[in-house]
Amino acid sequence: MKLQNKIAVITGAGKGIGKATAELFIKEGAMVVLTSRNIADLEQIVSENEGKVDNITIIAGDISKEETIEKVIDKTIGKYGKIDILVNNAGFSVFDNMVDSKTEDFDAIFNTNIRALYLITKGFLPSMIKEQSGTIINIASVAGKQGFATGSIYCASKHAVMGLSRALMLEVRQYNIRVCAICPGSVATD
Repeated sequence: MKLQNKIAVITGAGKGIGKATAELFIKEGAMVVLTSRNIADLEQIVSENEGKVDNITIIAGDISKEETIEKVIDKTIGKYGKIDILVNNAGFSVFDNMVDSKTEDFDAIFNTNIRALYLITKGFLPSMIKEQSGTIINIASVAGKQGFATGSIYCASKHAVMGLSRALMLEVRQYNIRVCAICPGSVATD
């Protein structure tokens, strides 16, 4: 078990890449703190891993809200005393030509895709720095490298994830903290 006794927080763990990551981490022995807006999705992960429920903590809430982020940080550090792995996976998009796009969509996408990533990472960094260890995995997108029509807001948010990841890596490698950005293409999920 490659992740035996590692403490991992995964945002957006209810579906898609986040759920697949959660299932793999659980299989590999990690103690996971999973977040999603939908409690039913999180409860399904727990029910599918009956023999490992003691290793799973679920927190339902909107990760773009600071109170949810504070709850995740407080519950993780309160229960385990530290964090080893942070997977910033939560994200979404609305696709439209910029001329037809809505400012409220821009705000919502950036609040989830980059602001929440920034806040939760910043909140967990003191623990990682204290431990002189940690891995931060930011799920970006090929859209963070290459733009496409109707994706101006989403692409901008994922470019921001790439820029933040590169800069953060340079800031924290002195503390033995790794920062990775993964750029998947389209996935067949909700």
